[in-house]
Amino acid sequence: MRKGLVIVLLVATVLGILLFTLAQEPAQTMLRNAPTADKYPGMEGVYMLDDGTNTFLPNGTSFYVIHDSLRLFTQQGVKDYGEVQIPYDTDMQTLHLNYARTITPDGKEVIPDKSAIHEVTPPELQGAPMYSSVKLYTISMPALEPGAIIDYQVTIKDKEPPTEDENSDFSDTWYFAYDLPVQTSSYVLHAPKDTSLRWQVKGIDLVPTIQTDSDTITYTFIKTNIPAIGYEPYMPDLDTLSPLVAVTTFSSWDDIASWYNDLSSGRIQTDSDIVAKVQELTAGIQTPSQKISAIYDFVASKVRYVALEFGMGGYQPHPAPKTFANRYGDCKDQATLLITMLEEAGFQAYPVLLDVGSGADVDFNLPPTVQAFNHVIVAVRQDSNWLFLDPTFDIGTSSYLPQQDRSHHCLLVLGQGDQPGLIVTTNPYVPEKSYVSSETQVTLSSEGNLDATAKIKTGGEEDLWTRDFLLSYRPEERENVFGQILSTVIPRAQLTSLKYSDLDNYHIPVTINEGFKKDGFAQKAGGIFLFPAPYPAQIPFPAIYANMVGQDMRSYPLMSVPERIETTTHIEIPAGTSVQLPQDKEVSNEIASFSVHYSFDSGRITATRILQVNTNPISPGKYPLYKKVIDAMLEDANAMIVMKPET
Repeated sequence: MRKGLVIVLLVATVLGILLFTLAQEPAQTMLRNAPTADKYPGMEGVYMLDDGTNTFLPNGTSFYVIHDSLRLFTQQGVKDYGEVQIPYDTDMQTLHLNYARTITPDGKEVIPDKSAIHEVTPPELQGAPMYSSVKLYTISMPALEPGAIIDYQVTIKDKEPPTEDENSDFSDTWYFAYDLPVQTSSYVLHAPKDTSLRWQVKGIDLVPTIQTDSDTITYTFIKTNIPAIGYEPYMPDLDTLSPLVAVTTFSSWDDIASWYNDLSSGRIQTDSDIVAKVQELTAGIQTPSQKISAIYDFVASKVRYVALEFGMGGYQPHPAPKTFANRYGDCKDQATLLITMLEEAGFQAYPVLLDVGSGADVDFNLPPTVQAFNHVIVAVRQDSNWLFLDPTFDIGTSSYLPQQDRSHHCLLVLGQGDQPGLIVTTNPYVPEKSYVSSETQVTLSSEGNLDATAKIKTGGEEDLWTRDFLLSYRPEERENVFGQILSTVIPRAQLTSLKYSDLDNYHIPVTINEGFKKDGFAQKAGGIFLFPAPYPAQIPFPAIYANMVGQDMRSYPLMSVPERIETTTHIEIPAGTSVQLPQDKEVSNEIASFSVHYSFDSGRITATRILQVNTNPISPGKYPLYKKVIDAMLEDANAMIVMKPET
């Protein structure tokens, strides 16, 4: 919808829509037509109806009616779905509860008390008053038990139309599948008749019915009998697997870039405090990369990240001076402040819109929608290349882009008249830069007791993960935690020492030095000893990978971590003994590789293992290739070295 549209919508049309939203099916009728548990074995419940009706008005506002009816089959379903929570922004929207009720298995209709309905601030936003308008409208549904039906309807309305200077385009995305089966999923869009609307479905065969009257055009998308998205370990997020429909009045992705530039460019403001801080951070620094690093470090580590998904709390970032003064912000606020400070230092920097999450990425083959994005990072121009920065990682550095942002298709917002936006791809995965490398020195006594030390080095994503893991515990707790990891790797082993590098210096990768021992490590069988080449207490360890390949086949992609794990173990054996070593292995394919080489020289065994995972995600068709590599690694982890007296 473009600016200047005549605001005409028949009162009768609006009244008809509103009357429709308030209609309630009689409780006995709903119960009589409700599905039974035997039709959905193993399910906690089923959505009888998942309905969204979006009305886009000529003045650029919209109101959304959500109507869900859910029958519960199990007590676990009661626990999982008994709290209805609807997010909305009180500054920009109003939410009206049209009705909510529980229909009990015997047909009684129970209405929630007023005390059961409340608005709460999401836990992650407590202590962040800039986002105090974001609420969860919560209904604690009463009288729930297996066989009950939850039935509710709410209307969410925009408070104010866009101003003359604001874009009044419209976009929306509807998802058809969830973790429960859906009997009927319905998405209805009402718009002024002359609206230039584009739509496209993905992952589903569906064509809408289209009806028009003198002023309104209505698109209705209905799909029935939609199976649940089942659970698999390490699967993508549900919305990445769900069929969807995207609707929009934006004509191109450039229009989206222009829209965000209009929202954000005026928020890139300096004040005397920001100018002084940039001068302080860059004083005496000569190279551009060091200046970028100093400014990035400040925004990432000194401005607290508030984990609010792009779009919640509005799409417009706060002015940079406000974020700077408050020392907290969400992704768009941190990005805006970082851009402001980089520009003050003489760099060209721009916001980048992307979709992050497990398996998430923007599909630029779909019509352009605002809902395609949930995150904002920064791109700095470096000659003909781009340096991508994500300041939401408070323990990261400017030299490493976290894996959640890598290999993503993004919209870089240039904001230039002839080129509003640029579709780009962030840095690719580089397994060799995300690594754990360990060297373990083991002494094995003639009684089979083990005494060992290990040095573990990390890099890239493994450095971020290890640092975050250690920082999540108090210093006095960390040794106990690593002792538990060691017990998982070597049952009943004891951690004797633990030292690690400075966790507060993010520019130095984490290194760990540990000591451990285990009496009776080598199992005595007759006149021989049996033992594997041990792994140290490091993450990841073999059992983690075992959880990833427990299935012969997969239905959904497996979310992996492109990485390289190198483990070298030296074992000094008692004098007067000889050994029989396991066979070397090497398994390699396009998805991953594993190799192990054993050697023995002058009373010392050396086992060198290298695991490399090359890609993420791993498709169901390629999963057997990954499983083959991991199975080889797991088989080797249990391969026995035979030690016996020399004859």
